[in-house]
Amino acid sequence: TMPKSGKRSIRSGLKKGKAEGITFHEDTGRALEVIDEYYAVMEETAKRDGFRPHPKEYYLSLLQTLGPKHARIFSMRDAWYGLRRFMRDSEGAVLCWDLCLVQGIRAQAEYGASTDKARRLRQPPALDFLAAAALASEGVRGFDLMGAHSARCPELFRVGKYKIAFASHFTDVPGGWEMPVKRTTYRSLRTAMSVKRRMRRS
Repeated sequence: TMPKSGKRSIRSGLKKGKAEGITFHEDTGRALEVIDEYYAVMEETAKRDGFRPHPKEYYLSLLQTLGPKHARIFSMRDAWYGLRRFMRDSEGAVLCWDLCLVQGIRAQAEYGASTDKARRLRQPPALDFLAAAALASEGVRGFDLMGAHSARCPELFRVGKYKIAFASHFTDVPGGWEMPVKRTTYRSLRTAMSVKRRMRRS
């Protein structure tokens, strides 16, 4: 169901990546070893797109708590680390990455980040495509890219605008908002939350 423009985008990204020696990797089994590289890319993405990332420990905790069965990390890596690594390594620096959550036959790209170079070479859509293919080979049948479009939150659209290349239409998913039915209970909960936050700050 991918539109023609989406197919062209994927082919272009794969072709550019091959020409540059960029390779696809799964780093799930060594999250602790690579978390600093991944977080540096997240910080670059946050600065460019105007949001505040979670602390580094949050992403690491998510991976460790859910385990490799339910939390996976994939990346596109440059051909070489560069002179700082004296070109001894067979894999290069992280250009873009996806942290995917998996439950049964469903998966979603929960978090992701990309460098300017990755965007210039169209690697984010190539990464999403290869991650989806890798998970599909293990039996996953649904892959939610999340945040492709939202009429209720249009400011997030540019963060993942390229994601519309993967489908002919977007799927509107209701947000997780709460509506207070018991107003007294709701006010009590809000008061308790404010007290809890004040205690944390002190």
